[in-house]
Amino acid sequence: MAQELRLKVNDEPTWFNKEAFIGLLLAGPIGGVIGGWIGNERMEREKLVGKRVSSEPSFWNKDTLIGGLIGDGLGGVVGYIAGVAIGGWPGVAVGVAIWLGGILIGAYLGDAAGEKRRQREYEGARQQQIVQHISQSVSPEIGQAVEYRMKHDKQWAKQALEEKLLQAAPEQQR
Repeated sequence: MAQELRLKVNDEPTWFNKEAFIGLLLAGPIGGVIGGWIGNERMEREKLVGKRVSSEPSFWNKDTLIGGLIGDGLGGVVGYIAGVAIGGWPGVAVGVAIWLGGILIGAYLGDAAGEKRRQREYEGARQQQIVQHISQSVSPEIGQAVEYRMKHDKQWAKQALEEKLLQAAPEQQR
């Protein structure tokens, strides 16, 4: 089962967000405004309670959708141009193939970028959890020192996180 954590978010809510972009691509300017409003509400909620992140993100997400929509637009234009240049039924077949390929490639690339972002967010949430635990159980000053070290020495942060996970594994097996 995937472990879910909350990531503290310090970004200011804005109307220029993923939902606005999706709305713009799907429904034009009105969709962009509605999507921007929805995204702004999400960002305000995340600033208050934190962003929910998972250790096992799913394939279907906003990044995949955005990539697919961009691929749809670019693949459609390139497919149309190729189809007209070839002409007839072969041109239609080539145009449709290019259009579908654009959608699939765009969705794949969007998901790949989103997966990297989600992994960074999950690692950040784990680091926040470790720092919070140290601050509460040992002292706030040591927690601040650990947080500073994690931010400025990525290799040390990765090793500390792996050690913490190894320590937690035997506790979960009991």
